[in-house]
Amino acid sequence: MNKTGSRAKAQRRKEERKELLNALRLPLRLCAFAGVILSLFTLCALAQQDDRGLDDLKRGDYPKALILLNERLNSNPNDAAAQRGLLRVYIETGRYTEAEATARKFLLKTPDNGAVRHQLAETLAITGRHTEAISEFERAAADSQKARALADKLESDLRRAELLDLIGQEDRAKPIYESFVRYYTDKDPKTPRELTLIARALVHLERFQDANDVYRSAIEADSDYLEAQLGAAELFTQKYAYSDAAAFLEDAFKINGNNAQVYLTLARAKRIDGDPQHAGFQFRAHNDVDAYTTNQTIFIRPDGVGKPAETRNWDPQTRKGPVNMPWNAMSFVLGEKRYTVAYLDRPENPKEARFSEREYGRFGSYFEYTIEKDKPLTVNYRLWIQEGLMQPEEVAALSNNFVEPVRVTMDESK
Repeated sequence: MNKTGSRAKAQRRKEERKELLNALRLPLRLCAFAGVILSLFTLCALAQQDDRGLDDLKRGDYPKALILLNERLNSNPNDAAAQRGLLRVYIETGRYTEAEATARKFLLKTPDNGAVRHQLAETLAITGRHTEAISEFERAAADSQKARALADKLESDLRRAELLDLIGQEDRAKPIYESFVRYYTDKDPKTPRELTLIARALVHLERFQDANDVYRSAIEADSDYLEAQLGAAELFTQKYAYSDAAAFLEDAFKINGNNAQVYLTLARAKRIDGDPQHAGFQFRAHNDVDAYTTNQTIFIRPDGVGKPAETRNWDPQTRKGPVNMPWNAMSFVLGEKRYTVAYLDRPENPKEARFSEREYGRFGSYFEYTIEKDKPLTVNYRLWIQEGLMQPEEVAALSNNFVEPVRVTMDESK
């Protein structure tokens, strides 16, 4: 075979292969494009599947959420999001026995699941087992930290602090609340969940304006985040700004009109209640008292002058403690001087008035009251502040003058 003919045949075969490749190039590109589209559809379908039941839970359609979440768990018993969602359904519908039993069953397989343990702790807290709940919240926070689920850790830490507050262990709760301020400063969080948890901690630290700002940031991040709307409503209810609270509650009802917490917050907007340490009418001294002179604070009561740093408090657990005192007084050191503030009540103010004292410079009382259209709330207190350590008889005289003030009349006949 001559070389010229061989080269001609080789060239023709090369050109034929090139034409075939060109012919196939467009179908191949179309197939690749179709593959990308199919992948996107698959991802979207999986994302929608992952949300099955959770969107219904968010909207308050609990029967549908229960069915869909159980279907997910039947397909995948280790579906962590479905486990958590199912527990929330049980808790939000008051099925606490089922919530506890189901949580414990899940934890037998995955004992380090912080999110599930948190829901177990919530069930224990709701049913009054506070000490056990505090322990479970602490372990849930540790498990979530190991899993790098920072928002879950924050929520477990906050709930532990709130329970410590509830049982009177404010000294253990306060450092936890303060850690949220550091988290906010160091991490600059943007998610509505993190911001809402931080705002709640700020409320407990009595930094109400900061809490309001952070709640509003959370709502700006996601206006459908129910917990932010409820938290803001509760904050304004606590500050007696009921019209502002109503605006947040209206948005909360649009998100989930079946949530029990929404109705509870609405009731609180009309019901004056709270805890002895934060509700009612309270006096709080300068923060330097807390920082430097706590052990020098003295309370003066109708039965005498107390010892330094000795306090008496109405206990919400036993429902025992000082109530309906006509007056109370607190003497504290600020800078180089001692002052006394007398807290004067009146018989017509709502009762039972439950008193609270804290050596760091706060005291006062609170009561329960339901505001109705034909039953508004009117209160009348007086604070008297002067230098030095007042004696009981001095404060009693101030109280008598407040309750039955001297009346001056003019005899125009003379």
